[in-house]
Amino acid sequence: MRGPNLQYFILGAIIGVFVISRVADAMIDRAAILLDRDTRDRIWKRETLTLLWWRAPDLIGIAAMVAGICKTQGLLRGGGAWGMPTMAAGLIVICMSTILRSWLVRSAYRSEAPGTPASESASKAAVLVTGAEILLAACIGYFILLPLATAPSPTLNTASTQPANSKGPQAGDDKHGDLYWVSEPEALTLLKGKDAAYLDLLVRAGEVRIQKDKSQKKFRRDDISQSLIAGLPDEKDLKQIIARKEQPAEKPAPAAIPKAAPSADSQPLKE
Repeated sequence: MRGPNLQYFILGAIIGVFVISRVADAMIDRAAILLDRDTRDRIWKRETLTLLWWRAPDLIGIAAMVAGICKTQGLLRGGGAWGMPTMAAGLIVICMSTILRSWLVRSAYRSEAPGTPASESASKAAVLVTGAEILLAACIGYFILLPLATAPSPTLNTASTQPANSKGPQAGDDKHGDLYWVSEPEALTLLKGKDAAYLDLLVRAGEVRIQKDKSQKKFRRDDISQSLIAGLPDEKDLKQIIARKEQPAEKPAPAAIPKAAPSADSQPLKE
């Protein structure tokens, strides 16, 4: 699952987990009404004392998510494609902090109101929230972090052999050229299910470099890896990029040549 489909899936999962968390809170609040005021005050004080335990990692996760989103949108600079991993890691941290909060609430009710319906509701809510958050964290790890960790990348370190403004070694530069350029079947294997037409769109849009070697097309491996890490764009987006690139530039109108003023020598003589 890639591109917008993955984004919609993750967004839907986050919304679903949020709804489950609100339902769990409602379960606790409805049962807590039956408790006397002094017991509720003691539970509230105990929850306040443990607020920092889950609020600190929650804020760290939010900060990581914001930084990752800004990086993927090009608002932050920095080497490497760390935006998507940072955003995914922030989401997982938020999931873990929510789980911790649910069990701290359960502990407060178990300590101050043992054996009451409110205590039982807190336990059920903690189990419900834990299951939902673990499922969300597993989806993030499987659909985002695992593909990033297993994405192919060049095995040579080109930083020491190439200038800073170089795009990397080209095919035929040395005996390791095949590590950087792959054939069309290998490129399609790296793209995981995409067809040759999609690969051609990537090339025409400038996302993947191409060269012909002895009547065989070869594609840049690290370009494909970067596209996988950033998330493969839709065919519609690629076609829009290609249309903008292939649109002919308007030729500027030729500047008018000013007429030279007649000189005194060119004036007709008066009789």
